[in-house]
Amino acid sequence: MRRGFKIIIWSLISIVLFFGIYFLFAFLLGSISSGQIISHKPKKYNVLVLSNGVHTDIVMPVKNELVNWKYYFPVSNTRTKQNHDQWISFGWGDKEFYLNTPTWADLTVAIALRSATGLSSTALHVTYRDSVNIDSSNCIKLYLTKKEYKNLRNFIFNSFQKTKKNKAQYIPTDAVYGDNDAFYESTGTYHLFYTCNTWTNDALKSCNQKACVWTPFESGIFGMYEK
Repeated sequence: MRRGFKIIIWSLISIVLFFGIYFLFAFLLGSISSGQIISHKPKKYNVLVLSNGVHTDIVMPVKNELVNWKYYFPVSNTRTKQNHDQWISFGWGDKEFYLNTPTWADLTVAIALRSATGLSSTALHVTYRDSVNIDSSNCIKLYLTKKEYKNLRNFIFNSFQKTKKNKAQYIPTDAVYGDNDAFYESTGTYHLFYTCNTWTNDALKSCNQKACVWTPFESGIFGMYEK
């Protein structure tokens, strides 16, 4: 009886210590810039980072001379099936969490544990947008060189699984968030140390923008742009 009680106490202490160290490193590494090489080449390609307070998305023009995202993510996969030529946003995350937790109330212990430990697959959430409030505090506006934009395009391109026609592999589901979004099979593994925001942070690193050494939280990314 006494031994069992000690095991429970030490288990609780271990959990508290683990998360204490986790949040400490998230704060420390999320406060340090990964480094950015200043380029003096023309920066004419506009890109955005959007946050809902927890999760971040990369937002790009739907099409330009470097890429037409409609080919890879057909609007026919959305509910409205209508063309939206302004913006397209990309959010990466745990597939089961995306599809089975429309609200926080739907989150179960089983889903949370699988997400935290990397036992489930991932998905890319893609949304067409007519407009974005670029003046919002939840939006970071960036200008990229042609090379930086290509690097970001390639990062996104490597984040989804392809069909034989090189299109994104669509996930048929009713668990969409609106009328102009859809889910696609993604690459990589989601876990405590690589979250949706870590993916966004890596996307920013790929195109030589300000980013954290490492962060699992959106606050680390937005903190870089408050300095």
